[in-house]
Amino acid sequence: MAKDRCAANNCKELPLKNDTLCANHRRLKTKADELAKTQKAQEEKLKKESQAKKDAGVLLQAKNAKLATDKAAKIKELAPLWNAQVKAVVTAVLNLRHAHPTLHGINAGSNKDEHGHDLPVIPGGTNNPITFVLPSNTLGLTKADIYHAMSGFEGSDSGSFKFRVSDVFVHGH
Repeated sequence: MAKDRCAANNCKELPLKNDTLCANHRRLKTKADELAKTQKAQEEKLKKESQAKKDAGVLLQAKNAKLATDKAAKIKELAPLWNAQVKAVVTAVLNLRHAHPTLHGINAGSNKDEHGHDLPVIPGGTNNPITFVLPSNTLGLTKADIYHAMSGFEGSDSGSFKFRVSDVFVHGH
């Protein structure tokens, strides 16, 4: 190839002054360089955005893990306290059954003796369920979270939760 011709493959045009490419190939090369620069900038931007999303995901995962740990700790703290409330009802029912061994069906709530007289009302019946108090929290903790960790949890319906301990049925809400 002669030195007085464009350096582009098979081009017979004259190069620009102080250049090895003709005007057309210089324009194409400049355009290709600008496109490569733009693509590289876009790739860098996407890479940064992707890294930012990954970082945000890692932070969210760490936040969720801490929340789960804190929530589990709070459940572990509250379940025994609420179990104690159920146990108090169970103890009261068992004591009443022991005091009236011939009566059948003594449970939490209202009961009558052999003569139809009212016996002491025990909380935890269908019409007087135990009220479990959930402290204010920022953990998104619900009563149901704690009930599932309690002894004797049997189920729930319409916001009322049931426990069966020592053959005593206790209602709570």
